This record gives sequence, C-alpha cells and structure tokens, in this order.
Amino acid sequence: MAVGTVARATLWTAVAVHLLVVEYLFIRYGQGKNSVLTVGKFFGLHLASIMMLQLVLVARMPWLDRRIGMDRLTVWHRWIGFGLVATLTLHFTFIIAGYSVLGSDPPWDTFLSLAGVTASLLGMCAAAVILVVASVSLKYVRRRLPYEAWHAIHLLVYVALGIGLVHQALEGTTFDSTWATVYWWSVWALVIGTLLTGRLVVPVWRNLYHRFRVAAVIPESDNVVSVHITGRHLDKLPARAGQFFIWRFPGLHGWWRCNPFSLSAAPNGRSLRLTAKAVGKGSAGLRNLTVGSRVFAEGPYGAFTTIHQTRPASLLIAGGVGITPIRALLEEPGGPTTVLYRVHTPRRPCCCPSCRPSPSRAAPTCTCSPAAPARATRPTCPSHRPTSPPPSRTSSSATSSSVDRRP
Repeated sequence: MAVGTVARATLWTAVAVHLLVVEYLFIRYGQGKNSVLTVGKFFGLHLASIMMLQLVLVARMPWLDRRIGMDRLTVWHRWIGFGLVATLTLHFTFIIAGYSVLGSDPPWDTFLSLAGVTASLLGMCAAAVILVVASVSLKYVRRRLPYEAWHAIHLLVYVALGIGLVHQALEGTTFDSTWATVYWWSVWALVIGTLLTGRLVVPVWRNLYHRFRVAAVIPESDNVVSVHITGRHLDKLPARAGQFFIWRFPGLHGWWRCNPFSLSAAPNGRSLRLTAKAVGKGSAGLRNLTVGSRVFAEGPYGAFTTIHQTRPASLLIAGGVGITPIRALLEEPGGPTTVLYRVHTPRRPCCCPSCRPSPSRAAPTCTCSPAAPARATRPTCPSHRPTSPPPSRTSSSATSSSVDRRP
C-alpha cells in the first residue's frame, strides 16, 4: 500500500475514533439544562474537535507532511475551515436560543446578559476573531491583501485559540464526569504539544544546530539565481530531493518575509541549493544576498519525493523554474525517467546537460516543448553545476519587481 494512502487512513481513522469517543461521552455526560442548550453543547464540542483537526493539519508534523504533503494538508485546512465557521454559527445560535427559552427573555436581552459573564464574553470574543480571519481568507479578499498583511491577520487564530481554551475552562460544564474531562483536556494537550513542536521547537532547534549560512550566490540567467547554503552537520538534516524549505533571510528583507523555494540539487550532506526566478521583491532580492549571512530555514517539507514511487519508471512534468525539484530528483538513484518540460524557447534545452542524472539512474528521456517560440526570453532551468558551493560570490542586480506568488 502506498505511504500516502497509509498516512491518510491513519489520520482519518484517528479523527473518526476521537469523534466516536466524543459522541459517547456527550450522550452519557453532556446533557444541557434544556433540549436547545443540549444541541448547542453538541455543536460546541464538535466546534472544538474541528479546531483540533485544523491545528493538526497545519502543525507541520514530519510524518504527515512527507506522506501527504503540505499543499494537500493546507487545502484540507481551508475547506474544513468553512465547516468550522458553520459549526461556530450553529453553536452560538443554539446557545442564545437555549438560554432565551430558559429565562423566557428575548434573544437580544439574553445576548447582553451572557456578555456580562466572563466565560461567555470570552467565547464571543474568540468567535469574533475567527469570523474576521475567515472573512479575510475568502479568495476575493485575500487576492487584494498583501501576503504579509493576510498572514498577520491569520495568526490571530492563535489568539482565538487561547481565548477559546480559557472559555472552555471557565465554563466547566462540558462533561459531568471526571474521566471524560481528563480525556478531553488530554487530547487538547496532545494537539497543542504537536503544534508547538512542529511550528516552533523543531524549526528553532534545527537552525540552532545547523546554523545555516549563505555560501554563494550564482546567477544562472538574467532572471534566475541559485543560492548555495552551508551549515553544520547537514548530513543529519532529513531532507530529500523534491522537497522545499521556507526560507528567511533576515539581513535582506527582515524577519517577516519568507519564501518557499524547492531544493534544486539533491542534498549531499555538505550543502543545499535553491534556485529561484525573480518574480517579486523576495525572489528578486536573492541576488543581493551577502556571502556568510545568516539563513533561517523551516523544513524540509513536501511529499514530492521518491518514497511515493510505486513503479520503476517515472514521468516528470514541469514548466519554467518549476523544473528545480525535478532537477534534484534526477540526482537520486532510480529507474527509467521521462521528463516533459514546457519552456519559452527551444534555443536552450534544459535537460542536456542541466538535468544530468545520477550515475545509478538511467539517462532521462527529455522533451522540451516551447510555449512561445517568438519570445526572446530563455528557459529558466539552472545550469548543471556541482552541488557543493563555489568558493566565491558573483553579484548582479535584480531584474523584476512583480508581486511574489506564494501559497
């Protein structure tokens, strides 16, 4: 069975088991003061469970990421987010309606009365933050916001998470059973621990341990540049050809700007190489990196690796600078490979000698298909160079100022 299938089955089985346990605990110990409040508590428990799943999907757990891929996990996170908003709306509606029936008061008076209770007010604040984040995550809004602004607003989810946890703790009426309460908070502790480990502890530890630095900056063409990264103990870095890192160059654009770039050469235990086309401020500025400057790298991430290959032969398809992870994959041992590459002009073929394979891999069959033969621009495939960093840096000015295309 494919490793991706096993990972998906494991993830969704764990989710299903948790939901079955929650349903059982709710039926046994989760009754509300009236039937309407019981329904409201039901949606509240599932709202919290959906939030747990959302955090797991973005926790960047290596076991899941290498088998499912950050791109697919992010898509799941986005679509499940719509369910989160719907469940939040239902929870809020039934709680207001339940207390309105219980106190025989109009819904608005009930809302104002609950807003005067600390636990309820915190829940309302958490809900408001989630709705704000959801609204700016709509495609129409997100396309009109700078990435940094959207990302900063999206981080408010963690504020909502903290407020929501305090809300649950102060309410204290989720279950009328000690062991049910222990189970509930144990799952929360596991989820938050996983999130902190994947998003904070592991990246910080790896950067302190490996101490990544820029070793060389090599222009490959007018608008493509390769950056060689060195560090300590890179032979212990669990990176594979086809994966990517989220790179930060604090000395270039500050700490907040980050870019996901794939490795354009298979990791060799001595250095890493990324190759990028200048399509925005972040990627265009790579030419101005200083040799020896510090690098903060999060990763490796991505499931585009040979662990998913189930047959000896493979077909790899790329366009433009998207050839970079394929270029790295061809350095790993493997069977017969066919590469289809969409280029701007056939004047400079990409695969010979650029996509030169590993000595233990059969020579790839490469087909370069021109997208616009009349254009003067050249395909953006990195030329074949040794994967170890050159001894010196070649400087060149940036050539593009278009907006970064980042996920």
